[in-house]
Amino acid sequence: MGNREKHQIEQTPIFMTRFQDEGRELLVSNLKFVLSAGAILYASFYGLDYALAAENHITFLWLRLFVVFNHLAGVALLSSKFGTKIAAPLSIWEAYISTLAIAIMTIFLGGFQSNYYVGIVFVLFITGLFLPWTVSVTIVNGLLALLSYFVVNVFFSPPQSLKLIDAVSPFFFLGGSVFLTAFANYSKEMTRRRDLQLRMQIEKANEELKELDNAKMRFFSNVSHELRSPLTLILGPLETLLRGQQNQQDMRPLLQAMEGNARRLLRQVNTLLDFAKVDAGMLECKYEFDNIGRIIQGLATAAKPHLTNRKIDLVLEGLETIPDSTFDPDKVETMVANLLSNAIKFTPDGGRITIRTADEGEIIWLEVEDTGIGIPEDKLDAVFERFVQVDDKHNRRQEGTGLGLAMVKQLAKLHAGKVTVRSTLGQGTTFR
Repeated sequence: MGNREKHQIEQTPIFMTRFQDEGRELLVSNLKFVLSAGAILYASFYGLDYALAAENHITFLWLRLFVVFNHLAGVALLSSKFGTKIAAPLSIWEAYISTLAIAIMTIFLGGFQSNYYVGIVFVLFITGLFLPWTVSVTIVNGLLALLSYFVVNVFFSPPQSLKLIDAVSPFFFLGGSVFLTAFANYSKEMTRRRDLQLRMQIEKANEELKELDNAKMRFFSNVSHELRSPLTLILGPLETLLRGQQNQQDMRPLLQAMEGNARRLLRQVNTLLDFAKVDAGMLECKYEFDNIGRIIQGLATAAKPHLTNRKIDLVLEGLETIPDSTFDPDKVETMVANLLSNAIKFTPDGGRITIRTADEGEIIWLEVEDTGIGIPEDKLDAVFERFVQVDDKHNRRQEGTGLGLAMVKQLAKLHAGKVTVRSTLGQGTTFR
């Protein structure tokens, strides 16, 4: 996947929603663990308090019990729907009271001269290691820890122990801890984003493979029908001829029907072979000097009986203005035949099909417009894909291989051209 495609996936609402939902679930899960482990660790450090500040150990005990109670209450709250909704602010609060309690303890141990601020560093690293915070939340948490530590010591430490020079070391280590935890959380966030991008890419690929598999199944089903129908229509007259009960005059219509269906079968086989050549890079044009108008007129004449039966008007515009030019007659005939066949297939009885051509110097363009069922706007790009048939319900009545328009696109490219489509649902479609 290229960087541009990754960026496009990352900007989709689905990606952002999933990323936020997964982040919330991870935060709730990890926060429960951090608060549970934190309650145990916070209580266990009371032994250190008793050893270093025996005269104030009761005060320290109450501070630790307050933090432990908050941690355990947080674990219980996270088991509720309300708790999961407020997991982010709850995590900031729990981290803040942990650092604030340690900041208060430093007052009794010499203020800025006390090494107890290492406990704040410990809290910052624990939260940075386990909680999937964003960089902004990590910085806010770090600034709150720094602010509480310095404000408490500046305003509440004994004046004789308040030396700002002593604040340099704590400020350096606490500030460095904030920076490192912010960087760590940024790295974790990028890793989670890449992981989700990869998973969404795999999911998309799996969906495309499933759709391709379904499309191939539809294709083989339709191909079997397309090949079986002309074969059946060939075998029927052939069996009649073999019974030998016809005179010379009766045989001609049967032979003509057999020839027409044999040619139809040949076109289907040629289309399949041409796609095999496209995939192998072996499909080439055999250029000749000819007239596109002549080809269109011939196809229109061949389709006239069928169009007359269905009362579909076929209008030809601009054929007389088209000069002779160099192109591959067989491939251009295939393109026009596929476009005309597609228009006939999806135009209701009594409708109209218009074929327009025009010469614009170095370019000759062709339009096939119908008054058929139309194509939904979100499916316009898909009509040129192999095996794709847009309206499944309609296609069950109008069979096809799903290769005709894809072949038109490939043959247009061979002539240094392109094919586009515009459509209004319920009003008709124009291929150009």
